Amino acid sequence: MAQGTPFGPRIHALAVYLKGMQLFSYQRLSAALSDLFGLAVSEGALMNMFKRTKTAFEAKRAEALAALRGARFVSCDETGARIEGVNAFHWVFCCKQVVVHGADLSRGAQVVRDVSGGHRPAVWTSDRYSAQQGHADRQQTCLAHLDRDAGLS
Repeated sequence: MAQGTPFGPRIHALAVYLKGMQLFSYQRLSAALSDLFGLAVSEGALMNMFKRTKTAFEAKRAEALAALRGARFVSCDETGARIEGVNAFHWVFCCKQVVVHGADLSRGAQVVRDVSGGHRPAVWTSDRYSAQQGHADRQQTCLAHLDRDAGLS
């Protein structure tokens, strides 16, 4: 994985973890690697690290999408996120077997259709946002969203 780079697999793994799970910006991640290890890692070098690790995740993502596309019950939500300084959305799709995360510049129903790949589960659980409606035979509104919308929490 670390061919053509002065950074070994552990630095790659840490960078992927901090970017993907702790949502570090490129600037913050570069500063953290400098502060923690004395490494001068440019934002471009970080992007190259992430590009090199992409293939390691593709097979598992395909497996997760296959499980999601076969599920009877699917839950979904999206929230605002920043991607390279642009407003975007972090999507989460859940079923009993897997959780699939994705990022998109759109909050539209097409994101759901793309991830679902034509699959219609028996039940879809989500908030009441229009892009989240009509993707299954039955719709269940998330109770936490109902509680929030009713002003109970």
